[in-house]
Amino acid sequence: MVSETIIIIIALLLPPVVLWRCKNFCEKHPSTVPFRTVPIGCLTMFCLMLLYCSMVPWLFHKVLETNIPHWLDAAKELPILLLAIPLGIAVIMLLSKRLLRGKEKPNGCLYPVVFAGALILSLAISFCCTFWHRSDQKSRAWHSIFLPRVNQCLVVFEQRPTHPFLAEYDYRIRLEQGQETAYFQLWPNTGGRTFVNVYQVAEDKLLLKDKQASYIIDTTRLQVYLVDYADEDGKPLTKEIHFAVPLSSVPFHSLGHNVPLSETESDTDTEGDHLGKYLSIDFTDGTTGKAIPYDVSVENCVYLGCIMDYSFYTPEEKPEGEGHPRYRNRKNSASASE
Repeated sequence: MVSETIIIIIALLLPPVVLWRCKNFCEKHPSTVPFRTVPIGCLTMFCLMLLYCSMVPWLFHKVLETNIPHWLDAAKELPILLLAIPLGIAVIMLLSKRLLRGKEKPNGCLYPVVFAGALILSLAISFCCTFWHRSDQKSRAWHSIFLPRVNQCLVVFEQRPTHPFLAEYDYRIRLEQGQETAYFQLWPNTGGRTFVNVYQVAEDKLLLKDKQASYIIDTTRLQVYLVDYADEDGKPLTKEIHFAVPLSSVPFHSLGHNVPLSETESDTDTEGDHLGKYLSIDFTDGTTGKAIPYDVSVENCVYLGCIMDYSFYTPEEKPEGEGHPRYRNRKNSASASE
């Protein structure tokens, strides 16, 4: 945010500017040297990071008209570590050397203390500005990510932040066909890696899969369903879906027991009412959605792309997303123990 950037720059510049104006005071107190030099070094680091984070997206999106390469997006902090931090330290050392010619040196412990103080101050300003910004009604607006059209139906994945600084989001689907518009709330993302894989399973159906749940978007019925299939470490889907819970515009309160179903339960539980107690949703309005018979094959599904970082990426731009390594390792450990 522009306001956050301006406030941080002013906060880092204020101590050295005030002290540089008080020459007589600074001459008598060598301890003022870190307060005059460290904030300027921190400001150098901050401006380089700001320049990098703004110039790289501008270069790819505006000049090259393409998405940032996956390898660069994954290692975006590396240039900062290799350039900004050493340059900021060099600025501190050069300024300190100039101020300390033939004079008493301040206590060396002051430098890391002032550096830590400047870092904490910047983080506190960033947190307060982010909290204020996201508390504002405008910042709660849904961000739209347009997916490939299916059966002349406009399919839009929407998300909005639910926490001032953690990666937690509300998800929903918007379907528009003719004069009809419908909204369907999905299970929220409560943290961890954010991704949603998008597959086409039929001419009129899409499958959405993230690290927590899977959904079928049926454009013929203009309906979204929570489905009862379990994947295998992100491999291509090869299962049949037989039951699903219709979603609505009402947000989730909780998921029912044992969601998604295991393959064994899908094979043995054939009664819709009996299965409903396993695959169900409690909505915030007090109602409960239960599984109903719904058959669709995902054996020949086609990967269309992945939703990440407020954008939709084609298969050429990003491979299929996988669950957080912690969950994969946990699942692999459980399989090995069996």
